[in-house]
Amino acid sequence: IPLAFKLNKAQAMARRNKDTAEQIESYYKQYENTQRDIDSINDMLVEIDDDFANHNYKSLKSLLIETEDFIAETEKEVTQIDKFLEQFADKENQQREFSTRLKERYLEVKMKVNEHSNSFSIAYDGVSRKLEAIEDKFSQSEEWLYANDYVQAQNIMDEIDVDIENIKKVCAELPDLVKEAKGVLPVLLEEIDRQYALARQRGVYLAHIDIDKRIEEAKKSLNEATKDLMNASTDGIGENLV
Repeated sequence: IPLAFKLNKAQAMARRNKDTAEQIESYYKQYENTQRDIDSINDMLVEIDDDFANHNYKSLKSLLIETEDFIAETEKEVTQIDKFLEQFADKENQQREFSTRLKERYLEVKMKVNEHSNSFSIAYDGVSRKLEAIEDKFSQSEEWLYANDYVQAQNIMDEIDVDIENIKKVCAELPDLVKEAKGVLPVLLEEIDRQYALARQRGVYLAHIDIDKRIEEAKKSLNEATKDLMNASTDGIGENLV
């Protein structure tokens, strides 16, 4: 691909980012200098042909050495420009490929959530909010890519990477926790309440074990755990369900 085409594409891409635009402009000026150098090389080659034609071998030798050195230096400049432009294009391609892989992983998680929505029960809305937050970050990363700010885009994509792993972990834990919080534990507490009431009716002395306080603490912990589950948060929730 001609350098001019690569530069024009890079300039168009870099218009939305001042720092990148300045860097591209610097290489474009370097490219213009090499174009002038190439014109000079063409003039030197014509002069070499003339020296050959006129058998002017004395000046020809020094001119050949000078031209060879000039060509080598110009080639070095061209290679430097081309390398930068390839890296510039590769950086965008690599990040877009990474973004595509993230989207594929995200869609897998979202599909599983939708397929097993019933198992999340009270946590479903919380999970949906977390998924929406990830989608918002995808939009942010696209905006940074559009602006050719690859550092900011990468930072957002790194966050998405962590968020996807976190929500996968949460979704794996939620069904059992929800079952405990909305089924097993309320039934157990109700049974403890019932048995405690029966024991008091029979005149069994239970004051020394402070059951009322323990039941209230258990109910409070269960309520806190339920609130966390509604936000699809599982960090430390097991402690509140013990």
